[in-house]
Amino acid sequence: MKLKAVNRVLLLTVFSCLMSSIVPVWGAPIAVTKEGADSKAAITTVTKPAKDSKPTTTITTKAESKNDKKTVNSAKDSTAVAAKAGKAPAFYTPQESNVPAIRILLATRSNAWPVAGNGQVAVYTSNKSPVAKFAANETVTMGVKNNKVTVNGKVIDSVAYVRAWQGNTEGTITINNKPYRGAIKIVPTATGGMMLINEVTMEDYLYGVVPVEVSPSWPQEAIKAQAVAARTYALYNMKQSAAKAYDTEVDSNFQSYRGQAAEYSSTNKAVDDTKGMVIQYKGEPILAVFHSNAGGYTENSENVWGSNLPYLRGVKDYTDYAQSGDSFAWTVKLTRAEMETKLKAAGKDVGTLKEIKLSTLRARPMKFTDRGVSGRVLTADFVGDKKTITLTGDTIKKIFGLKSTLFDFYVNVNAPSTADSFKNPKAYHTFKKATDTVSIRGYGWGHGLGLSQWGAEGMAAKAPASAKDYYKTILMHYYTGVTIDKAY
Repeated sequence: MKLKAVNRVLLLTVFSCLMSSIVPVWGAPIAVTKEGADSKAAITTVTKPAKDSKPTTTITTKAESKNDKKTVNSAKDSTAVAAKAGKAPAFYTPQESNVPAIRILLATRSNAWPVAGNGQVAVYTSNKSPVAKFAANETVTMGVKNNKVTVNGKVIDSVAYVRAWQGNTEGTITINNKPYRGAIKIVPTATGGMMLINEVTMEDYLYGVVPVEVSPSWPQEAIKAQAVAARTYALYNMKQSAAKAYDTEVDSNFQSYRGQAAEYSSTNKAVDDTKGMVIQYKGEPILAVFHSNAGGYTENSENVWGSNLPYLRGVKDYTDYAQSGDSFAWTVKLTRAEMETKLKAAGKDVGTLKEIKLSTLRARPMKFTDRGVSGRVLTADFVGDKKTITLTGDTIKKIFGLKSTLFDFYVNVNAPSTADSFKNPKAYHTFKKATDTVSIRGYGWGHGLGLSQWGAEGMAAKAPASAKDYYKTILMHYYTGVTIDKAY
């Protein structure tokens, strides 16, 4: 019995030593290759600027060696990569499973992408099955070979996904110095490069959109209105782009999106409080366009884009002039000679400018063939000694650098303070000499369709204290005949 006991002690001792030599790799902070780093770069720490009460995110990166030319049998490569997949979390968290995911093109690259994140990195196949995970001290480089995605030189799939995790809690992946929630989808391009597409839940996407579109200090009901409009606009575009590689991009031609770095607690709260709420017309999400400032009145869609959308009708805008400043009313001053020069540079030379034929801007709504219901210019005739040309309001806006198409010309007179100053104002559109002073007095900023962001702020600021879900009142004012419904 004593001998057996000694043997048991020896076995336990050996087993204990073996276990102590195993290093856990899933729980340590990650060191990954910094995008754009060379092989001589030292380890660098990048700290995310915090804008609210959320903890600061620290990203530690390590330069990728460029000198590794070791050849490895492809079958062994695939086995080695697959072996790393053991404890990689499932692609979706339980909170994400019932929320639509949107795809945003963040960047395109012609060379390999060194992954940087704030947690352990997991790689997934095209069907979102985990294929590899990488711990703190491992470099992760995504590339393209023969139109297939590779990780550290090993072929994975036709497309692949990358996510960062801190245990089973999602982390962020950094691209162009901005951290992004969700996954990054790597899609090969025809030229041998790759697209980096952020696939993220709609609500996480909106966290990075709303604070870029409106001020986080605005009243909550105005921010909620923006959150619902942005959600609806995104869902509408997702439906149109279902067959494409991505749904949207990051700039203002779509919706401005800046990822986690843009987030504020006030705007995140507005997104959370309206989760799944969308604007619908006859049961379908609308094209919920919005703009900065309507300048007192929004416009009918056919007067801007040519198509008549029944929910995009011109309505009174409640922008607070004192709060919105020069986004509401603005003036561009030129001489006649300067106008002639700009017209000529744009290929619209009329010679010596004699007159501009345009109905005068007055109290809205307006009913003139050369202006929309809001007073926005549809067309104007520029009469010169050489010829007369007809220009659209949008062309005039571009030639003279204006903020909107809601404007009028005032030659040698002071411009009125508002567009609604007169019911039947006199025209001051005739020129006499080259030094004539022309004031182009305009209102608003943007196309003037749908939600006026400053108008929403003005309505919310004056909302009754007892009003519940006042954001719905705002949205149903700026979008005609719609309902606000929960889509998910």
